[in-house]
Amino acid sequence: MKSKTAMPVGHLLIVCSLVVALLVPGVAGPQEVTAAPAEGGKVLWDLTHGVYEGYDPLAGSSVYSQLVDVWSGAGFAVETNSTGVQNIDLSRYRALVVALTTAWSSAYTPGEVDAIQAFVEAGGGLIVMGDNSACPNANINPVAQAFGTTCGGLCSVGAISDVTSHPLFDGVSQLQYAAGGNLSAIAPSEVLAREDLEGLCAVAAAIDGAGKVVVVGDVNVWDNSVISNANNQQFALNVINWVSSPVPNPPPRAGTITRAFLPARPMAERARLKSRWAM
Repeated sequence: MKSKTAMPVGHLLIVCSLVVALLVPGVAGPQEVTAAPAEGGKVLWDLTHGVYEGYDPLAGSSVYSQLVDVWSGAGFAVETNSTGVQNIDLSRYRALVVALTTAWSSAYTPGEVDAIQAFVEAGGGLIVMGDNSACPNANINPVAQAFGTTCGGLCSVGAISDVTSHPLFDGVSQLQYAAGGNLSAIAPSEVLAREDLEGLCAVAAAIDGAGKVVVVGDVNVWDNSVISNANNQQFALNVINWVSSPVPNPPPRAGTITRAFLPARPMAERARLKSRWAM
């Protein structure tokens, strides 16, 4: 899946792991995971636009089974939907997952994007998982770009240790991607982590209305073969806890976002909204 060719995903992840091991010998091993107190709730994982083989999070052989277990242990029950986000009551869920591996065949429509925006503005959380430019990020970019982030940049190998002080990174000093893709971010999205080799954006987040959005640049960061690397598992817990907590007294929504692939902001600009990230 990490290539334009038909190389099996498992073989490709092995290749990516070897590349990372050769180029970045300082990658940390798995570390202790601390589950912060959370109210829990239901998480909806949308499968409407096509599931890449093995990536249905609730299938018996799913590569996301460990992620589902981690979230379940923190009180979050994952459900799936294949009928479209416009045909389900999103208000019953604390968070929504839009992943490239479960939107492999077709793109989100303007109507679906509007429904997701309304969900977030009302206090829902959104997690978007993109990947490198060899994958069909155009299927999920209508959703990501509605909140200022574009997925699908260059292949990113190596560790991610340049992280902003933010609840997403409590107990997290390093992440590990498996040939993910860099992101670009414009308001209201902010760059919160950059990979070490070239300083490319790896994690972006936004606050929109009462809701929160996190975008990661690798669909494999939480799969069974990578979730135990570095602090990936702790990051998974932090993400679900943060996005599922609505913003108190949210500011008015800014204007319409221009959906375009633009360079990420310089790191110095991240301090501008630092007070908001502490929410």
